[in-house]
Amino acid sequence: MITEPIYKTKIIPLRWFANMCNHLAMYPFGKALRQSDIAEDNGWEDVKLIGHIWWKLHKIINYPYEKWGTSYRVVSWEFDGEEGWTHFGVNTVEDWDTID
Repeated sequence: MITEPIYKTKIIPLRWFANMCNHLAMYPFGKALRQSDIAEDNGWEDVKLIGHIWWKLHKIINYPYEKWGTSYRVVSWEFDGEEGWTHFGVNTVEDWDTID
């Protein structure tokens, strides 16, 4: 997969700070997902509330990244490293006919 960066600001230290905030915000995001799964499996409303709090914390910490961070746009789904790889691991178009 070939991507190209999309810079939302030209101020490099601000971009670094925003990207760091994204990394820090992944912990509350993971906690919110786990709490949501536990609440759905067991029907516990208090765990659902805790998951909502983790989600809000993630949104607060991740705000600088959404505003100034570096995001990426997919240019091509071709793999650019190993020879012989194309879309989704199928080598050639002829191989598509042999897949049942």
